[in-house]
Amino acid sequence: MFIQKAFVALVGVAAAVHALPNGADKAERGVEQYGPVFRRGAEEGGLYRFEIVKEYIAPGDLLARSSAPYYHGSDSDQKITDETIAFFKESGITHVISLNSQANAEDMKTALATAGIAYTPRPVEDFHTLTPEDFQKGWESFVQHRNGTLVWCGYGHGRTGTMVSGLQMQAQHERGESLEWTAGDYGKNHVETPEQEAALDALQQRLRDAPVSAAPAQPSASKPLGPKEMETALCSTSAGQNKYNMEEDECRRQVAQCVFEIVQATNFDPVIACMDKKFLPAATTAAARPIFT
Repeated sequence: MFIQKAFVALVGVAAAVHALPNGADKAERGVEQYGPVFRRGAEEGGLYRFEIVKEYIAPGDLLARSSAPYYHGSDSDQKITDETIAFFKESGITHVISLNSQANAEDMKTALATAGIAYTPRPVEDFHTLTPEDFQKGWESFVQHRNGTLVWCGYGHGRTGTMVSGLQMQAQHERGESLEWTAGDYGKNHVETPEQEAALDALQQRLRDAPVSAAPAQPSASKPLGPKEMETALCSTSAGQNKYNMEEDECRRQVAQCVFEIVQATNFDPVIACMDKKFLPAATTAAARPIFT
């Protein structure tokens, strides 16, 4: 893996000097849905291998991963530029968890703080693994900024993949889902060493032994779920049976019925007022009368 990192670093330097004429992929995976502009924006900000993590992450949450900005083979390459911050703003990144061995560098802290980006430095040497405290602090900080967290280390594989796997596990545990992670699952996240896998196995066992009620996370108040996201969070069966043990379509129908019953139990005036304001001329709105008495 060290040779692969060194080779990719050299390719990255060459690409910076000679732009690839056909826009060839720079080993970025999982961001196709955002199109070439989104990928180019990440690379212009020095964030190589940028991707959105969707599996096991709740609707409405945003977790992403990438290299440290401008990484070309050494953790100390990292730097924050105007282009990096511009990409953060454009893509909704409000928080960074850094596992770079130089995560506590003052220039990084200052640049991110000046831009209003929350920062959780958890320095880890390359090819080393995370501690239980790293996993816990990473989860706590993600919960505080779950609508825009980016994880990086250096290259963006081993240490980053270990933290991402840990966050995914804890997100599952938060929802009461069973944990069945294997070495194959770790490999998909680019976890690199046996020690990193062992740390994740230990985390998985701790979560299995802990009651679900012990999970500290609550949905972020800064970005409430929309109606469709709420239905999905309650009813989706993509990761197994939902909490109501219902078919997904029936669950969604029952959610709609509950919403209707809640509105009916109060009154329809707010709904009518909203409709009048949006769709009636101003003069008519002023004279509008309740249609339910």
